[in-house]
Amino acid sequence: MTLAEVSGLGVSFGRIRAVDDVSFTVAAGEMLGLVGASGSGKSVTALALMGLVKPDRGTITGQGRRAIVFQNARRALNPTRTIGRQLADVLGSPVRVGDMLRRVGLSPDRADAYPFELSGGMCQRVMIALALATDPALLIADEPTTGLDTTVQATILDLIADLARERGMGTILITHDLALAAQRCDRIALLEGGRLVRIVLPGDLPPRPVASPQAAAPGSTLLRVDGLAKHYGKLRAVDGVDLVVREGEALGLVGESGCGKSTLAAMLARLIDPTAGRIEFAGEDIAAVPARRAAAAAWRGRLQMVVQDAGDSLDPRLTAAEAVAAPLRRLCRLSGAALHARVAELFDRVHLPRALHDRLPYQLSGGQQARVGIARALAPGPGFVILDEPTAALDAALQDAIMRLLDDLRRDLGVAYLLISHDLDVIRQLCGRVMVMQAGRIVEAGPVAEVFARPAHPHTAGLIAAIPQGRALRP
Repeated sequence: MTLAEVSGLGVSFGRIRAVDDVSFTVAAGEMLGLVGASGSGKSVTALALMGLVKPDRGTITGQGRRAIVFQNARRALNPTRTIGRQLADVLGSPVRVGDMLRRVGLSPDRADAYPFELSGGMCQRVMIALALATDPALLIADEPTTGLDTTVQATILDLIADLARERGMGTILITHDLALAAQRCDRIALLEGGRLVRIVLPGDLPPRPVASPQAAAPGSTLLRVDGLAKHYGKLRAVDGVDLVVREGEALGLVGESGCGKSTLAAMLARLIDPTAGRIEFAGEDIAAVPARRAAAAAWRGRLQMVVQDAGDSLDPRLTAAEAVAAPLRRLCRLSGAALHARVAELFDRVHLPRALHDRLPYQLSGGQQARVGIARALAPGPGFVILDEPTAALDAALQDAIMRLLDDLRRDLGVAYLLISHDLDVIRQLCGRVMVMQAGRIVEAGPVAEVFARPAHPHTAGLIAAIPQGRALRP
């Protein structure tokens, strides 16, 4: 039975042709992958299928209810209601809320939490639970595992696959991860520039090349953290973390969603205050400076962060160029022609067309928003940058380009990174050392090649074992 038939689909936004003559079908029990670069029309196609944007050409037909898991889960959730109440709204009753949360790997205790109290990966799991609660015939999953570690990613996709088999549910999986699409999908539709290039079988996709790891440049200690902790009542989000970052080094941090990685990053960036511990940056204890005063600190320009949700971090009133220019005005005192030249240079460095200068955040794709966030962090010329999932919204080609860019900057300018990522190959590609986090603590640390080749902790071994086939780590 055909659940969706798309024929000659076209969607325009003014003069921008977002989708142009796209055709495909999805049958009951089938998983179709939509794969393409950022801005290729994947998400717009999904929105057209859901009736959230109006096509100006073509037809969409099919049977049964459709549900969607949006790419930016935190933005899609209602910030004024607990996740339990939002699930109860869909289910019609709170009776099955706990069961739905368990099915996506969340504790029923989280039902009383608001979206801002959850990690990005947890918000995505809530979004998946909301979609599945409608008992859809066709599930559209727009990057459903972008913020999830490999073990939870496998659990969620196994859940979707099991439900599809049990109910005869069709699935459209939108992803930048070619290896993931090859492992999970029955057919894969490749999009480019809003057009369907071709539909292929998984075996027709070439393996993703793996770049050689770069050795960390030696240097003196730039950042030292001792006994850092963050407690929320009885919850120990971060529980006694020690770490050292040297000048010019890239240090990786991996772990399951909700283990405390982003909380640790927010403390290091001085966005939130620690419960205990010391953060020594360039010889100064910056933990002694309250987060509310950190923006005015002399070291602010030397310590920057690329946050996980690029779209949420951008001021919706500022164009892409204005967002990148803001730290240059405030921290570097640039103006006039020098400011415009620096903004243009940063756009070129992160592979953003200058035609996007005047676009507002909502007019950019997820990958384009992520690159604006990277350009903004690099603007004041920092010595240390915290990268919280900087390539999660990027396709494989752009991900590799950004990784090469970051590595070039590290070697050429001596900038150091703390790279947080669920993609272990991204960690292997850029970092010399890696730390593995579980339940707020560092459970394993060491050289990347050694830790990934011979993991000493069961949690590390589980993360590596869950990597999709075709993207296996190679020492």
